[in-house]
Amino acid sequence: MDSMMPDTTATYPATALKMLHSTAERVTVTAPADPAGAVRIIYEALALTATANSLIDQALMEFEFEVYWPGQDFLIGAREQYLTLAVDRITSVLPTPISALAHDHVTVLTGPEVAPRQYQPNQPDGYDGVVCDPDAPERARQLLLHRTQAVASANKRVWTQVHNLLVRLVDQASDPQHRTACRVTALLLDAIVNADPGTDPEEIHRRILTIEAVGETGSHP
Repeated sequence: MDSMMPDTTATYPATALKMLHSTAERVTVTAPADPAGAVRIIYEALALTATANSLIDQALMEFEFEVYWPGQDFLIGAREQYLTLAVDRITSVLPTPISALAHDHVTVLTGPEVAPRQYQPNQPDGYDGVVCDPDAPERARQLLLHRTQAVASANKRVWTQVHNLLVRLVDQASDPQHRTACRVTALLLDAIVNADPGTDPEEIHRRILTIEAVGETGSHP
C-alpha cells in the first residue's frame, strides 16, 4: 500500500453517537416478558444518554467562541434533573449490582465522518448585506453544532424507545416496586421528550408522589 494514501482501515474509539444508535435498536427489540433483563437495559440506555448529554455540555463549554445552541433535545435545568431522577429511580430496582458499563469511557461525541455536507455562508455582525464564506472559526462552530445536534437527536430516539418499553413493562412486571419505578421513569421521560415550558417542576414532583403512593397501597391508578 502506498504510504502516502490515507489508511481507510484505521479504527476510532467508540463514539456516543454510534453507541446511542445501537442502544436504541437494542431497546426496540427488548421483550418486556423478561422484566429483570428489560430493567437492566433501560438503566444502561438512560445512563448512556446522561453521559452523552454531559459530553454535549462539555463540548459547548470548551469551544473558544460563543455558540448559540437552538436544539430542543439538549437537556438543561429541570429536564436535566428529570433524567438524573429517571436514572436513579430505575437504578433502585436493578436486580443485580451495577458493574462497569460499555460507555463509561466514552469521551467522543461522533466520528470524523459526521460533518455538514456544506458549510453555510455567514454574515458578520455590523456588515449589512455582506455575506462571506465561513472562516475557520465559523466552520468549527457549524461542525460543533452539527455533531452536538446529531447526538442530541439520537438521545431523543433512545428516550422514546425506552418510554415505549416502560409502558409495556408495567403490564408484565409482577413486582409492585418494579411497576412503580417503571411508571415514575415513564413520567419523567415523557416530561423530557414532550417538554411543556409552562409545566411547573413541582407538578411533576406531585405526580411522582401520587404514583408512589398508589404503588404502596397495591392499587392501580
